[in-house]
Order: sequence, then C-alpha cells, then structure tokens
Amino acid sequence: MTQIYTNTWLICTCDSYPVSVSEGKSRAWLFEERHSFQLHSLADLYFCPQCKSHKCNNCTSFTIESKYCPNCMADHSNSDSIYCTKNCFSCPKCSSHLVISSTTTSTKAKIFKFSCTYCEYIYSSSAIDKPKSLLKILESEQSKQQMIDPFNTFLEKYKNINALQNLTTEAQKSRRRRNRLSADLISKLNDLNLSNLSMKYAAPNMSESDSLNSKIEDIKPISMVETDDVKNAEIISNTTKLSTFQSIHQRQSNILFKDLPNPKLLIVKKSFNCGKCKFQLLLPEPSPISLKFPIKWNAMDLIPRIKVSKVDNPTFSRQLTALISIINPHSCSQTVSVSTLSEVPDQFLTGGSFSKISTRFPIMKVNIGAKQESSKKDAILKSIPTAFLTEKTATSRAELLLRTGSKSSRSNPDISLDIDESFDDDNIDSNFEQNENWCSIPLKYSLTGQGTISDLRIPVNFTVETLLQDKPIKYTFWSVLSLGSHTI
Repeated sequence: MTQIYTNTWLICTCDSYPVSVSEGKSRAWLFEERHSFQLHSLADLYFCPQCKSHKCNNCTSFTIESKYCPNCMADHSNSDSIYCTKNCFSCPKCSSHLVISSTTTSTKAKIFKFSCTYCEYIYSSSAIDKPKSLLKILESEQSKQQMIDPFNTFLEKYKNINALQNLTTEAQKSRRRRNRLSADLISKLNDLNLSNLSMKYAAPNMSESDSLNSKIEDIKPISMVETDDVKNAEIISNTTKLSTFQSIHQRQSNILFKDLPNPKLLIVKKSFNCGKCKFQLLLPEPSPISLKFPIKWNAMDLIPRIKVSKVDNPTFSRQLTALISIINPHSCSQTVSVSTLSEVPDQFLTGGSFSKISTRFPIMKVNIGAKQESSKKDAILKSIPTAFLTEKTATSRAELLLRTGSKSSRSNPDISLDIDESFDDDNIDSNFEQNENWCSIPLKYSLTGQGTISDLRIPVNFTVETLLQDKPIKYTFWSVLSLGSHTI
C-alpha cells in the first residue's frame, strides 16, 4: 500500500510515557506533550489479538534472535561482538562500504589500501611484515594515534597509582622488619634454604617502583571537549521516543577508530512480544539470507487505513467539509463506526485565535467489503478511493471518468449506513462513495472566530467489528486527522 494511505496518526494509550507533571507545568502542557509522544504511523504498530488493541514499540518487549554482518552475511549470533570480525569495513566519513586492496613492498611486506565507494576517502596502512587480521592491524595503528577511550585511560592510570601505593606501603613494612634482624641472620636463613623468610625481610625491588612512576608520567591528562558534553545533553533532553534513544556509547560505537576504517556494525533480527499478555507479535527466521516471518501481526494488515482529502477551500469559509476515506486491508468485511468530539480541544490547534471549532459526522456507521487479493490492473484500480485517482495516466483518467459519471457503487447491497437525520440527505449523498474494500464519508466542521491555524488536527474514534481467525472481534482506536491550514 502506498504512503498516501498511511499519513494519519494513531494514538497509543500505553503507560510508558516517561514525563510526569512537575511543579509549574499545567495539565494542558502534559496533554500536549503526551499527545505528541503517543502519535504513531500505522506502519510502525503491531496488533495484539489477545488484548484486542494495537501496540507501539514502547509497550512491547523484544528478543534478539540473531545478528549478522550486512556485507558478508556472516552469522555472529554466538559472538558478543557488535562488529564484523571478518574483512568488512565502512567509511568513517560517510559510512559507505570500503574496497580493500593490497600491494607488496620490496621487503615483501604488505600495505593495505581502503577506498570508499562513495566519497573520496582513502586510507593506507603501514607496511605489515607479519601475518595478522586487518582488524588487529587497525587496532595497532590506532593505539599509536591514542585510542579514543578516556575511561580506560583513567582506569589504567588509577591502577598504576594504586600499585605504586601498595609497593610503597610494602617497602615501609619491610624497612621496619629489617631493623629487627641483622644482615648475618638473614644470610644464615638463606643458607638454611629458608628463602621465604629471607625474602620477607629483604629490601623491596625498587625497579618496579621506577617503572610504575614512568607509566604514570606517560599518561597525560584527558582533554575533555565541553561542546561535546553539551551536545550529548541536548540529544538526551530532546529524545521523546524510547525506541530511538541511543546512549553515548551507542552513538560512539560507529567511530571505534578515529579517521581509520571502521569495522562493519552488525545487524540484529528481533522478535517482539506484547508487553501486557506476552503474546508473540513478530518472529523472523533467524537466517541472515531469509526475509520470511513465520509470525507477523502488523497493525496495517488489520486496522483500516484512514486518509483525509479536502472538499471545500478552507479560506474565507466557516462551514467546511472534508472527505474521510477508510480502506479495509483485511481479508474479511468490516463494520466501522466513527465518532468525534463536538468541539476540538485547544491542544490540537496550532496558531490562530478561533474561539470554537465544531465537528460532526453525518454518517456514523458503514460496512466495508473485504480486500480482494488480485494482481490484475482493474482490481488494483477499484481498491483506490476516487479522491486519490489522478489524471497523470490514461488508465487513471478512464477510471476517474467512469466513477464520475456512474453511481453504481452506491447501489451495493452490502452498504449499511447510520445517518444523522439532522443533515440534508442530498448533501450527504453527494459526498458519500463506496466500493469493494473502501468507503469515503464526509466530515462537517465549522469555525467560529478569526485567525489562521497552521495545522488543524481532529481526533476521531473508530470502532471496528470483523472476523479474525474465524472468530468475531471488536476493537477501538483513536486516530488524529490533519486538515491542514485554515484562514478566516
């Protein structure tokens, strides 16, 4: 299904939103923040048949089934590494694949050349005279340029300082013990092969102390870049989706070597379970070369797809009509009931000074036929709502002309309408249309006041009754429809 059918949002009612009301924050602020956090595209959701509701990534749990290299397709499921251990590398500048070639010097040493397939990045290693893997070669060359690991640098310095303190303490204890024994007594202990006692009272090895002092002096103070810390803090504070959150280690994981070729990051295959009832929603085959999913409960295979198209010009008009197209992706027919709030809450308005926006559905219930599985051109055309047929191709123009001049689709005996009697039937009939697996119904809304709304969003409740695995099922969801800008 094309993207034009999935550009509305569904609200997930999960409890995983991390923000709570703090002092000085109003309820409207929390509702607006929570509202934006819970909006999801239909293609990003799962459907749990046991809970009878859709699930987002925040209300599901996952298990890693396998991990593999996207370049050589080698399976690394039994490894703890996050990089490919084979000769697969990516460009540190643009993350594209690197082509590796080698040349032999006069001394029979090898020089490896890494060339990017996209940008102009080229790197040549030093001459290698002993066989070793490319990863080990880059690790050794990076150590010469000082590894980007401030924590390990600090840890090494701390261990050396601790070892030096222990050595100094032991030297002081040994000095006090030697004061109680004479050199002749220590010599006699050695002659009696009592080396343990003699070493206990012997002077400590000061060469080890000198070595530790040299190591501590070689480790320079770590230079910290304040702008990087501020940038990391801004990324964390602006992150609203837990599924897209990355730790600092994860963001640095693709720059293991600074300005050197990076090992290819592994890709994982994950299975997802419902966080509430633990029902398995998605299970891929673990093989890297397989694209099959033995278990797949995608929301877009069951939940109707909603699309909004404008009927009236929203400029200089107070009584407006929008056309809501409902497309059934399921293999069974669906009965869909729609409702909305009588007035749009302020949290759904962006800009403008309208005092009141009223909304109403003249048609509140409709039956939609099942999706027909067919690859024929005529079947595909019939599955597209009239509002989305264009005049760019001859086939589309012919179908559009046929629908404009014919009302045969409205004589379908499967149609079941629940019509608000306060509306004019002729006006409803002119905006209503239905075909095999879709239906278009009008949405009436009126504006009171003056101003400009840059993006008018209307929450709509949908209740769907259908068959799932030969059993009746009923579920409800809220969708947010965008009606665009309005000026009065």
